[in-house]
Amino acid sequence: MTATIVIEGELYVTLEEAASCYALTIEELVEAGDLGLLGPTRTYETHIVIQIEMLDRVATLRRLTRHLDLDFTAAILHLRFSGSRQMGYRNSSDG
Repeated sequence: MTATIVIEGELYVTLEEAASCYALTIEELVEAGDLGLLGPTRTYETHIVIQIEMLDRVATLRRLTRHLDLDFTAAILHLRFSGSRQMGYRNSSDG
């Protein structure tokens, strides 16, 4: 990772930089961002940026899709479910 961007005291990275670092496509990260999995995105100059803390999720997407051979949709579902569980949400089958 070569460059971080500071906006209002928070660190951000461009989707291009994150995609390059984790060998994902920009399109995959745009889709993940559109689904809310990368937190709130912002525009900086001509780039879409994500908070640097969201790189953990980008790394998880990489592991799920490349190392565990999950397709992208399954990886997204996994992140959505595990993220909601970590935040204390329960689905109706949890009892």
